Amino acid sequence: MDKQDFNRPIWNLSVKEFMEMQQMQIEEIVTRCLKKQDNKAISDSPLNITEAAAYLKISKDALYQLTSKRLVPFLKSGKRNFFTKELLDNWIASKRQKTISELELEVNQSMSSKKLKRNEYGKHKNKNRA
Repeated sequence: MDKQDFNRPIWNLSVKEFMEMQQMQIEEIVTRCLKKQDNKAISDSPLNITEAAAYLKISKDALYQLTSKRLVPFLKSGKRNFFTKELLDNWIASKRQKTISELELEVNQSMSSKKLKRNEYGKHKNKNRA
């Protein structure tokens, strides 16, 4: 049975052809799932210092400094350090710098919450009020 047969209406297939078509589809789905599992297993496996440095695109020395200062997350087994891509990706994401508009919004929100607190306690009343 060819892939061209998949375009034929189901009522034009014999029982044998239908069964073959189902078998081919199942095999294709299983193959795709297995490939995804293999890719996930590879990406979840721990990285050594050389692999982690290459993944981060920094030198091994720079990574050693980050680990000795405990600035980067890592796993320790005996004297060896290991890393996972997930931990490294989360660490990189946590280092994101805020944009100017995000900082301005943060400052404005902080200022308005301080004004509300002052007004609640009556220390600083709004000059516009009568």
